Amino acid sequence: MPEDLRKKISSNLFKKYVGMSEEVLAHEIYLNYDKMKCMKHCGMFFCMHGYDHYWMNKLDHKTLTNDIIRGLDCMKGLLDENHWVMNYPYGSYSDDVMMICKEKGCVLGLSTEVRIADLQKDNPFALPRLDTNDFPPKGKYGL
Repeated sequence: MPEDLRKKISSNLFKKYVGMSEEVLAHEIYLNYDKMKCMKHCGMFFCMHGYDHYWMNKLDHKTLTNDIIRGLDCMKGLLDENHWVMNYPYGSYSDDVMMICKEKGCVLGLSTEVRIADLQKDNPFALPRLDTNDFPPKGKYGL
């Protein structure tokens, strides 16, 4: 579905079923830059997630590069520009995504594969993780 149409439909549905605009709700419940700076000062570690939250492996090289650059610009002061971590949106990455991230200063990339990382064997730009949505633990790593 074209992005313009998708945005129009989702905005209308949001307003109808939530009862306010996305902007008003976002202002009330999401972090702003000042809150994030405070969290960083208190020890929070922030990772990058791109700018537009697209499936990165579906983007052409230029769009992907611009998305990463815009994300880094947005996160200025919250990330070390030469040693940052990427959490791939939707777990979507490719060799091109990993290469561009690495070129832009990324040192680790986190996929959505659920397992404990083996730092001796796993690609540092495609590490598995234990997602907070997987807790309380169920299955192989459960209590």
